[in-house]
Amino acid sequence: MKILTTREANTNLWVIFFLWPLGALITSIKYYRQNWAKNGLWLFIVFFGFTFIVQEGQDSSRYIEHFLTFRSSNTTFSTLADVLYSEGSSYIDIFQPLVTMIVAQFTGDPRVLMAVFALFFGFFYSRNIWYLIDKTEGKLNIFLATLIVVFALLVPFWFINGVRFWTAAHVFLYGSFLFFLDNKTKGLWVSFLSVFVHFSFIFPVLVLFIYRIFGNKTLFYFIFFVVSNLFSEIDIPLVRDFLLAYTPDIFHERIISYTGEEYIERLGESRTHLNWYIAWYGRLLHLLIKVLLIFIFFIGKEVWQKRKGMLCLFSFLLLFNGFANVFSQIPSAGRFLTVGGLFSTAFLFLYTYYNNSERLSKRLLIFFSPVLLLFFIVSMRIGFDNIGIYSLITNPFIAPFLTNEIALIDLIK
Repeated sequence: MKILTTREANTNLWVIFFLWPLGALITSIKYYRQNWAKNGLWLFIVFFGFTFIVQEGQDSSRYIEHFLTFRSSNTTFSTLADVLYSEGSSYIDIFQPLVTMIVAQFTGDPRVLMAVFALFFGFFYSRNIWYLIDKTEGKLNIFLATLIVVFALLVPFWFINGVRFWTAAHVFLYGSFLFFLDNKTKGLWVSFLSVFVHFSFIFPVLVLFIYRIFGNKTLFYFIFFVVSNLFSEIDIPLVRDFLLAYTPDIFHERIISYTGEEYIERLGESRTHLNWYIAWYGRLLHLLIKVLLIFIFFIGKEVWQKRKGMLCLFSFLLLFNGFANVFSQIPSAGRFLTVGGLFSTAFLFLYTYYNNSERLSKRLLIFFSPVLLLFFIVSMRIGFDNIGIYSLITNPFIAPFLTNEIALIDLIK
């Protein structure tokens, strides 16, 4: 078999992508050990963004409204600069409005906007997945492959629907990987950039700052993590007053809106109408992850204590998840449990690889398969609302001439 050069491999990938983007994704999964594989996923996500099905009432529909407003009003950089980070402004992070304004200068097609959002999200998403894969050698066993799938589905690519928060999540994670596992200080700066993608990531950055001060106090963080799971309620007005006292004025309007009684009641009412599997698929997974972390703390020290990167990552995720547990009852702050899940799943993946106990892995996989199967099915079902049939069967030459209206869920119902 002829061994392709990097240039030839990249050329082949581009050819496959332009003919059938889904084929580029499939090829990348099949040859996941190749250097170009991550780019196959990245390219597919960009195309997916272009063919993304926007549902009424979702965050993506509001992004498009902003886009059309920018397009019709000919918003300039100076106009945008006047409202960014200004008190009372709705724009308190720069990523979404800046990208929206730039794209609006060139086109009025909302599909291009979603593709550009997917470009940024897909870069960090694909790099985080392959960062973990590249830490291993040889063929991934079934348990490692399962953990990679779980990692990918915790914040899947169809979450570009809420591109601000979830892109910030992957930016923060990417920088944290560089810092904890590669001991690169620049990772701290990358993580800090997440604040400019979504303002709420000032919270993870503050947790990272606390970690930098106290270092690897694993036992203390573990106790905090366990105790935080016992919190049944939190005084939200007290938290609101604390945040208002110690954050810049530009964030105050959003803090008040996210912690207001009206918003809490409205969100609580909407959750009562969720099907049981929507309400529980994530909770059961997070419960499973917590059990595994506690289990590993006691019996897996020979794996994570002797590797500095693993020790740092474990210490931080215990601290982070502890804070996430405490504040999870605040509306929208519960999303940080998912961010903590990304860190935890990454750690479990690396722990499983270094532990090298295939017998134990198979037993755990069999025992926890019902929870994992439920998580997989419900995650995919959620994605079917935004995944269009054209994402799977068309290519960049055909898709621009088609209207994005047929979601996979429409074919199932």
